[in-house]
Amino acid sequence: MATLANWAALEDWREPRAGRCRRLGRTSRLLRVAVTPVMPPGQPLDASVLGPLLAACAHRLRASVRATDHMARVGDHGMAVLLDGADDAGAQAAADRLVRICQGPYRIGDQRLTLRVLVDVELMTRQRGAAPAITT
Repeated sequence: MATLANWAALEDWREPRAGRCRRLGRTSRLLRVAVTPVMPPGQPLDASVLGPLLAACAHRLRASVRATDHMARVGDHGMAVLLDGADDAGAQAAADRLVRICQGPYRIGDQRLTLRVLVDVELMTRQRGAAPAITT
């Protein structure tokens, strides 16, 4: 899985992959996945738990997408999935599935944790540099 410093680096990562889909006459959809740990009030998340928690989430995410799809970790709390050949309905179904799968629960050490998961579905039918079309 690729690792990107931030969302601004996403364009350079996705363009070659989306371009391949266009050349093959297929559409693609980009899922922007943002995760945030859910903690009880007054109980801060220990920094040593955050890394393994996000790694476990990324593992679940990778296991739940097709082998032809592409994934990247983005920044500290984000992931991107480029769905190769997906239509709008397929992308929405994948987004709903990823929310259910990635929110948890997770067992990290002696803690049982969940994640708040937000997924935006972006159409990939635009030219490089144009404004994205977001459908949620």
